[in-house]
Amino acid sequence: MSTPENATPAPSLRQTDFLPARFSGNELNDDECLAHFLAFEDYLEAHKVNTGDPNNFSNVVNTFKRTLGGTARLWLEGKNFTNVSELKQSFLARFSKHQSYISHVQSFNNIRYVKNESADQHLSKIERAASKLGYGDSQIRDKLLTSLPQECRASILMSLPHDAPTKDIVTKAQCYFDLQSTTNTTPEVTFNIADNSTDSDGEIKSLISGMESLKTSVEEIQASLQTSSHPENNDPQSRPSRSPSRRSSPRPRPNRYRSPFRSPSLHRYNRSSSRSRTRNYSPRRHNSRSTNRSSSRSRDSKRIFICFYCNKPGHIQRNCLLRRAHIEQSMNFGNGYQQFPQQNFRPLSSLNTYPPPPNHSNNVNYSQNF
Repeated sequence: MSTPENATPAPSLRQTDFLPARFSGNELNDDECLAHFLAFEDYLEAHKVNTGDPNNFSNVVNTFKRTLGGTARLWLEGKNFTNVSELKQSFLARFSKHQSYISHVQSFNNIRYVKNESADQHLSKIERAASKLGYGDSQIRDKLLTSLPQECRASILMSLPHDAPTKDIVTKAQCYFDLQSTTNTTPEVTFNIADNSTDSDGEIKSLISGMESLKTSVEEIQASLQTSSHPENNDPQSRPSRSPSRRSSPRPRPNRYRSPFRSPSLHRYNRSSSRSRTRNYSPRRHNSRSTNRSSSRSRDSKRIFICFYCNKPGHIQRNCLLRRAHIEQSMNFGNGYQQFPQQNFRPLSSLNTYPPPPNHSNNVNYSQNF
């Protein structure tokens, strides 16, 4: 028979028995948060820990601290609690998704205006989220402005001062929403006319006759305006005729003295310029080849040539006798066959049209060669 001295002692609980796994708190989850604290209460009940003593409650907090890690461990550091219910309420409020302060802040920041929602409904939604966080009127007002659409917010800021109350902002926002709803919808205009009403038929007939008379009067006015603005289109005799004297009349040239001593390059330049100036620049274009040939022949027969050297009609510069005499005389004078001409000598009076200026020291006696 065994005695109490020889009996084996009953097994006792270790300190880590029924201790829940570590809770990090990196993600907010209602079920995990509540399950972790219920497991900690089972641990206290299994070890028969006295939680009613305020002086011994610090050991309970230290034991609960061993079950936490990461963000949850940092949250509990430095906090003091007096009972288990206070510890449970603070823990669930911090790491429960529907009770934590961070979750309320996130839900408040994520509030946006929903289409077809009135301004009062949007404001009430913001006020409910702000009441959980203890926000005042300034936070509600700022959130109301930032959550509205961009065009609505711009119109409110331009029409109200920066310190306008929340009620005025809600009124302006509702006016903007009403205006947008009326402009987007296309109004339908309907006319209700009685079929058997003689008065309505008479009014319709009078309106139709008035519209027809107005249409005819407008057409007559338009026709009269067209005829008055273009009178030359109706009268062919009033059209201005093209006079051939414009093309045939020679252009007056200044009376300049031309020196007989000219270089060959200058003669070539004058020859090319005379050719270019005697061309006929006709305004007619894009005609057929036969029409151009016949018109060019008729223009050549009526063309009047004017010499650019002596300014006489009937010949061109390269066939000018005065120019030829000047060139030959200058060549003979350069070869030494002719002496220096005397002063105040008038050469070739029969060929020279314009006399040279008086007292010219370089006049050549052209009468000796002819």
